[in-house]
Amino acid sequence: MSKQEEIYKKLCSQIVRSLNGSNYALPTEAQLCDAYRVSRQTLRKALTRLKEEHIVESRQGSGYTLTGLYPGRSNQIVILTESDEVYLYPLLLSRITRFFDRRHYQAAVIVTGGDTGREREALVKLLQAPPRGLIAWLRNSALPSPNAPLYQALSDAGTALVFPAGRYPNLRAGKTSLPDNEQGGYLLTQHIITLGHSAVAMFLYAGDIAGQERYLGYCRAMTEHALPLRDDLILRLQPSIFDQIRRDHTGKQMEAILSLLPPDTSALLCQNDELAFSAMRAFEKKGLQIPGAMSIAGFDNSHLRTAGARSLTTMQRTPRQEAQAICETMLEQISTRQTATIIDTWELVKGSSSGRYQE
Repeated sequence: MSKQEEIYKKLCSQIVRSLNGSNYALPTEAQLCDAYRVSRQTLRKALTRLKEEHIVESRQGSGYTLTGLYPGRSNQIVILTESDEVYLYPLLLSRITRFFDRRHYQAAVIVTGGDTGREREALVKLLQAPPRGLIAWLRNSALPSPNAPLYQALSDAGTALVFPAGRYPNLRAGKTSLPDNEQGGYLLTQHIITLGHSAVAMFLYAGDIAGQERYLGYCRAMTEHALPLRDDLILRLQPSIFDQIRRDHTGKQMEAILSLLPPDTSALLCQNDELAFSAMRAFEKKGLQIPGAMSIAGFDNSHLRTAGARSLTTMQRTPRQEAQAICETMLEQISTRQTATIIDTWELVKGSSSGRYQE
């Protein structure tokens, strides 16, 4: 083994130890030469190789710093999602994979279809060769999951975990990158109430933590305006029913669900733009004027906001967009491994799907 190869391997070992200790700075060239008893020329050849492999980077006057990539190991970021084809997922996945590709991580996507068994199979397989990071969208995030111990095992094996939509209540590992959903529900409800609506309905996913938090914001706004909290105005949708709505291009499934709303309902707040857009089409099909007879609003400021004849009133994340927030949170988790929740705020985006109450 050449001296240069020997120094390269020693540097790799030192870099792994530094990264495991969340230390991203290398000693100076002079310190490294003294430590390894090697000439600066030999050291620089090894450092140049590490730069070419994107393991270290240097700036004039600042010395060498670590990029966060492990030398000679997997630097894979796995994205676990229920779908890669519908709603926000294609755009989010594209932005996330580009972000990590530019930083020389290897991004891979695993689709579970929202099925607990397929999620489990994927996690068991990942445990055989734990990735550097795992970004997971969890379905039924408000409910305990039998797969929580597998996520914990991945964390114990050194995988950084990020949950963009909330983690299971029986799981403590990893970071979540969430908007303040209670604040978002409050702001959207407040906006609708100021338009004169009092019988405000809400359309949520049962078992999803984001929806439950937005419901709390809804309750706070209704209470502040001395409006009654009516159970008959709250529709909680099971995941299987939502899947049926997605597959039903006739809109009949959505029409049947909306028929459960009381006759005095004048506004409908939906957990996301996908539900809001589907509801708006169902109401229009029945001949209801939007927003004259019914005001509708959603969340996410997705492409569906402008997909219909009327633009949706919706909520968007600020100050960081979702993909950027997820990626930055993953890099923070890789470097610190601290369990935490990163909170962004919401801001209102007014559209023509909501308007003043008309008797």
